[in-house]
Amino acid sequence: MEPNREFNTVAELLEALAPYISARSLARICDINESQMLQYKAGLKQISPRTVARINEKLRTFAAELSAMSLNRYFINATASLRAGFLLSLVFRKLFVSLHREIKTT
Repeated sequence: MEPNREFNTVAELLEALAPYISARSLARICDINESQMLQYKAGLKQISPRTVARINEKLRTFAAELSAMSLNRYFINATASLRAGFLLSLVFRKLFVSLHREIKTT
């Protein structure tokens, strides 16, 4: 993902999040009906400014919750810890870049 890229549609956002979060998962994170999220993704339903604001707020909250999580290094071996840390850093980077883009659009 390019830094500072703005998403103009839910489909673009979901495409960027696809390796980590599905449309159904995003719907659950944002407290939006899964069917409705799939309609936004497909372009079958126009998203309201209120819903865009709700998605942005829920994504910021989710990212904050993720950033507060960590694995307890005393209960896993060093190799697994490095691998998990690397994967978590990738997830956080993707989410924060996405959130930054979404925040810039609101």
